[in-house]
Amino acid sequence: MVRSDGVHTSAGWNYIGNLGRNVFFGPRFSNIDFSAMKNTRLKEQLNLQFRAEFYNLLNHPNWGLPNVNVFTQAANGGGNYSPAAGTITSLAAPQRQIQFALKMIF
Repeated sequence: MVRSDGVHTSAGWNYIGNLGRNVFFGPRFSNIDFSAMKNTRLKEQLNLQFRAEFYNLLNHPNWGLPNVNVFTQAANGGGNYSPAAGTITSLAAPQRQIQFALKMIF
């Protein structure tokens, strides 16, 4: 909205704005998983398998979606501007995880 003196003002509470569809999007998601295994023959019909699995190998932070609540509900029925609007406070995926396993194959 624009006032008559040319100054921009925010839309009122419960005002339907003209913002397009899908104009907000979250940060990029990047994830690399890696697995390696080694089979070792112990006897003719007995093998030992060692596995190492890495999830989020490069430990890249995958941020969650930003807070979309622009206004908070006030006690008088109006709305107050939320200072947390647009901030990211969570992760979309966990940090690097490493898993080792031994498997006896007979």
